[in-house]
Order: sequence, then structure tokens, then C-alpha cells
Amino acid sequence: MSFSLLRYFNGAKPGEKRKSQVSIDQRAEENKKRWKAYEVEKRDERGFQEVWKKDRPWLQFNDGVMTCSFCQVFFKNNKGAGKNTFITGSTNFKVSSVSDHESSKCHQKAAEAELVKHSKNDMQRSEAGKALLSLKSAERHVLTSLFCNAHAVAKKGRPLSDYVWLCEAMAAKGVDVGPTYLNEKACSDFVSFISDAETDKTKKMVDDAPFFSLMMDGSQDRTKLVGLGSDGAANMTGKNAGLAALLRREYGDHIINIHCFSHRLELAFRDEPPEEVLAMHMTGEYQGLKLCGSTPDLGYRAKLIHGLCQAIEELFSLLDSSTVINATQVFDTTVWPVASEEFEGYGNEQVATLASHFDKKMTARCPSFKLQQCLKHGESVKKMSWGVLFSAEEELSNISLLIDLVLSLPPTSVSCETSFSHMKLVKTSCRLSMTQATLHNLMTVKLCSPTIKDLNPEPAVEKWLV
Repeated sequence: MSFSLLRYFNGAKPGEKRKSQVSIDQRAEENKKRWKAYEVEKRDERGFQEVWKKDRPWLQFNDGVMTCSFCQVFFKNNKGAGKNTFITGSTNFKVSSVSDHESSKCHQKAAEAELVKHSKNDMQRSEAGKALLSLKSAERHVLTSLFCNAHAVAKKGRPLSDYVWLCEAMAAKGVDVGPTYLNEKACSDFVSFISDAETDKTKKMVDDAPFFSLMMDGSQDRTKLVGLGSDGAANMTGKNAGLAALLRREYGDHIINIHCFSHRLELAFRDEPPEEVLAMHMTGEYQGLKLCGSTPDLGYRAKLIHGLCQAIEELFSLLDSSTVINATQVFDTTVWPVASEEFEGYGNEQVATLASHFDKKMTARCPSFKLQQCLKHGESVKKMSWGVLFSAEEELSNISLLIDLVLSLPPTSVSCETSFSHMKLVKTSCRLSMTQATLHNLMTVKLCSPTIKDLNPEPAVEKWLV
């Protein structure tokens, strides 16, 4: 309850209510308008101030723009800079924009790399630095051996505990493995860094490739996506709600779904003939074991082979986007006609089909891409070997780009099946407590890394030391 002192004074009355104040938002909007008017009408034109360079050796001003020398070097071949205007040149001549860039994550990363580079150069010049580098070299040699052990354990799908006795065996042979990093936790960390190094290689391959296709089996830069390889399951190839249909709806009708040819062969044998129980029994039982019972007669064999061939033809004739996929056969040199009169003009229709279907992708990758140039280059390709063709990529840029796209289409997704098999071997019933991150690292090393003999652990060791 509120009390008023007016009752203690004779004749006192409450005052009139104040008029409503201007809202905070309205006041902020008015201030913003006044500031803009001041910037346009009264303020002198902004320009670069030399005082901004104080304690900022990275700040450069050339040709009317501000740039960051650290970021330009660090992100020269790296796409992780985002919208960093100080790489291409900034015209926002405000001290606040310079301060914002100085505190940004990408600039700090570039500055750290520059500091590490200069510290290495300084260490190489001084005697104390040389001694420290020698000590670091010995430590690096030990780490290289430990990383190789961790890689061998992951590559062969062995438990991480095997890393411990593997290091003990090396120490027993006189190999210096050091007194530390000899437990399962260290092995898990080493595998993680090896996995990161292999992931960086894969990312670089995708970035450098003009096109890529995706292979999936029920369970990366989308702008380059041109194909999808799957096992033919309904959730992949469904006309309305399948993954291929969803990808086309989201990223364009140019995406081709390819039903794995190996899976088609398997389905063909299963489909032919369903009424023959014996044939189904044979597919389930004959796995390298000795057959028992009488051999079917010749008539039955002929019927089985005829039905199998018919089923294969039916399945392979139902290829999704069959017109486009059939057009890719134009680059199969084994089916090219031998006679010169038939060879003239051969493949023009197929090349036109491919160029028309992937027109948006080809134009985005190469703005100068033209169908007529592609057909003109195609006549030159007929007289070349593959080696000569790829060495003359600049002169035959249009047709070479189209060939790159066709070669990126996946004919099979068997590698997905083998990946699942490897995953079952890695995460067995005895390793159910394995985390998702550890499983990811082990699978990356097992599937993507080189063999034990060919491994170069230096990139992973470098990541570890940094």
C-alpha cells in the first residue's frame, strides 16, 4: 500500500501526470540519424592515420586500402579466414575496425604462426637456441617412434592396451622410447592427432578437386556435389522422400543418384527366379563349402543362367538418370568405332547431353565453359592418349573439366560396406564403452592413413608439438 503526504497539508492536491517520455528505442534511432547526418554533411572524409601503425607491424596501407601482412601470408592457401577484409583490403578507415581485426580469432591465429616462425629463426642463430633445437630433435625422434606404434595399433584394429607392450618390446630391443607417454591415454591422444592430420589431407583433396561425389550406405563443400552412390535402399533412392530426391530438391536437379553396380548384381541373383527354392538355398549355403546332393541337369542350368541374365539386364536398365549416365560412356575408349567415317562426329550428342545437364556446375567452376568449345576440344581428344590429355589441360580446359566431372561419379558404394565391416571389428562387444570420438579417430586412421610401412608421422607430430 502506498501512502501520500498530501493529507497532512490543507488544500494540497496531486499534481498532473507527466507526459509520456520518448522511448529508449526512439531516442537511439534519433541519435543514429543525427550521427549519420554528421558523417555525411559535416565530418571530413575519413582516411588512414599513420599513428595506427604504432605497435602494429602487421598493418599495411597501400593503394588506398588497409591490409594485414600476417593474415595475407597465413591464409594464402587456406580458406579458414572467413570474411576477413584485411586480406583483400579494407576501406573502413576507423580505429575501431583496426582494433576489431586485431582481436579477431583469425588474426590471432596468424600472429601466433608468425611468432613461431620468428622464434625458430632466432633459435637457429644463437648457440643456446641450437642446443635447445638439438634437444628437441632427440625428443622429436622419440615421439616419432611412439606415433608409429600408435598408428600400427589403430591400423590393425588392435586394443589400445597393445600399445603399452609394443613400447616395452621396443625398449627391450634397445630402442629409445623415453620414460613418458607409455600408457593407453597417450596412445589415444596420438591416434587423435594422426586422425586430424589425415582429415586435413582429405579436406585439401576435396578443396583442390573440381568436383566430388558422395557415397553413402544408410548412415562435405556441397557446391561441388554432382553425384550420390548408394546401395539402392528405399531411404536412398525413394522418388519423393529418398536422400537423392532431397539432395536434388535442396541443391539442384543436376545431382545423379547411382545405384551401386555390385549391389545390383546381388539383387539380380536374388530376384531370379523367386520360385526356385533350390537357387535361393544355394546362395545361402555355398560359401566356399563342399556341395552335397545331385547336380542339376543341363536344362535347369540353362534356365538359371537365362533368368539371371534377364534379371541383370532389367536391373541395370533401370538406372536413375539413365540418359545422363549412358552418355558418360562416350569417354570409354574401348567402345569407340574403328572406322574413320563412323568416328567423325562420334559422341557429340552424348557430350551435349552431359554439358546441358551439368551446365550450372560447369559454368560455376569455369565461367568460360561453352558447349561448342567442348565439342571442338572433343575432336582433339579422340587423337590423344589419357596422359597427353591431362598434360594439355589448359589448352583443352572445357572438355578436361567435363571429363573430371564424369570421373568423379561413383560406380559403386562397396567401400561403404567395407567401412561398416571394419567398424564392427574395431568396436566389438568387448569395447562397448568406447567413446564416439575415439571410434571416429580409430576409423579415420584405419581407413584413410597409409600402411604401417609408408606412414610419415611428421604432420601429426608437428600438430602435437604446436
